[in-house]
Amino acid sequence: MAVLVFGSRGRIGLCAVDALQRLGHEVIESDPSLREIRYDDLDWHKVKLVFSCAPFYANYGHAKEARLRGLPYIDLGGDTFTSQQIQELFVGANQGCFTDWGLAPGFVNIWAEHELDKLNYTPNTIKLMCGGLSQNRPNNRLAYERTWSTSGLWNEYSGDCEILSNGKLTTIPALTRDLNVVWKDPKCPWLTKILERFHTKGGIGSSLESFKTRGIKNASYQTLRYMGHIDYISFLLDDCKLSREEFIKAIDNVCPVTLEDAVVTMLEIDGKLIQKTYFSDEKWTAMQKMTAWPTVAVCQLLLEGKLPKKPVLSYEDVPEEEFNQILNKLSI
Repeated sequence: MAVLVFGSRGRIGLCAVDALQRLGHEVIESDPSLREIRYDDLDWHKVKLVFSCAPFYANYGHAKEARLRGLPYIDLGGDTFTSQQIQELFVGANQGCFTDWGLAPGFVNIWAEHELDKLNYTPNTIKLMCGGLSQNRPNNRLAYERTWSTSGLWNEYSGDCEILSNGKLTTIPALTRDLNVVWKDPKCPWLTKILERFHTKGGIGSSLESFKTRGIKNASYQTLRYMGHIDYISFLLDDCKLSREEFIKAIDNVCPVTLEDAVVTMLEIDGKLIQKTYFSDEKWTAMQKMTAWPTVAVCQLLLEGKLPKKPVLSYEDVPEEEFNQILNKLSI
């Protein structure tokens, strides 16, 4: 069975292609850096699944092609409006569509669903948190080194964030702060590392509806950063009112890319904090692994027919044991 991967030469695409091949799949690559995408020129008769690792603005076109050809579709999301358009496109389809995958939304949302399933009561509040950090606090004023797309950073730092408040879906501005948290760094257990957290856009994915159905009253997604980051980001975006292009240029000029990173994930359920940390290795960064591998695991479940047969899939549809087994094969 072949998987068609759009954006196969990007940072996440490379890691995803490697993981798919390790699981025994043939991969057909399509990337603007390889050639202009002409859908009719692709070898569609082999394709069993379409997987987009492309930027969010390209996803609707890829999803539309999958829909027309009767193929299941999965992507890394990145924009709530685009994901909603894709989900509407697949209403009434005979094949599955799973948008907003990767780290957050994606892996963290699945983890939240599985932790909630273990409880014998309905919690009042759940908070999902994630931070792509350098393993050590950087020396620049933003206390930040780049672990992923600066364009994606702009997207999550701007606009309004969807939350569940007192049982109702509503929004609050991005960069709205919450209380700081302690990161128990497995590599430095003797150090107390305090992280700041604040609301950002997109990371909650489609989980709010699921949480609301469960009876949870309050739910949100927050980004984790080293202390001091939010003050300077707020200055750049709220006070200086940098445009998207100005913001990207400023961040890229000041914050280098790091290959020695950590992905810090946390859940807070009625005040109880659970955390997991993942580190880079000699081949892949933590951000590459934790974005690509969970998505590849869901691709595998789709191809094996282990997800419900419905047009629009959601995080609660992913079986915990089978999902974790695939991640273990990939060495998470």
